Amino acid sequence: MKPAEDSHYLRQELYELILNDPSVFDFLQGATLDGVWYWDLVNPEHEWMSPEFWLFLGYSPAQKQHLASEWQDLIHPEDLVIARKNLEKHLDNPAHPYDQIVRYTKKNGKIVWVRCRGIAIRDQFDQPVRMLGAHVDVTKLMEVTELLEIQLQRLDACKMRLSLEQQKVSQLAHEKSQLEGQLQQKEKEIQVLKQRVL
Repeated sequence: MKPAEDSHYLRQELYELILNDPSVFDFLQGATLDGVWYWDLVNPEHEWMSPEFWLFLGYSPAQKQHLASEWQDLIHPEDLVIARKNLEKHLDNPAHPYDQIVRYTKKNGKIVWVRCRGIAIRDQFDQPVRMLGAHVDVTKLMEVTELLEIQLQRLDACKMRLSLEQQKVSQLAHEKSQLEGQLQQKEKEIQVLKQRVL
């Protein structure tokens, strides 16, 4: 019988290591994520964004304040609406995941796609007081997905054209068959006329 995942000694050891050595957290964040954020929901204008996030977007972390408005100015407006609705659902119901893919505009003007995930930290009264989140760059995945969708649309258009051409060929074959039948009928009539004349 396997021990419960929560009680595995290596998991406990890793948690202690993260608590006691900040460089372990920095490594995990830097090696696997494109940014970490921690948001004060009691004072919602205050939000810490990791330096990696700002660097990913092409900004010097020193240029950016730890304010929610700093990233909200860079997210695509449609995606900001979706993220806010998703946040409300997550804060109302912890079982609803805060997980979406959003578009940000980098300093150079390029659009990047970022998977943004988070979890509400709740107080003793089960009220959300903080949000902890992570960003992962999924731009290449989204670009490939868009190319695939374009190719699928082209394939569908080709299938439609092929179907139309097949219908035309079928119609022509039907007309040919009718003409051949008419021709055979005329040939029979000519034979009958020839026999009458002779």
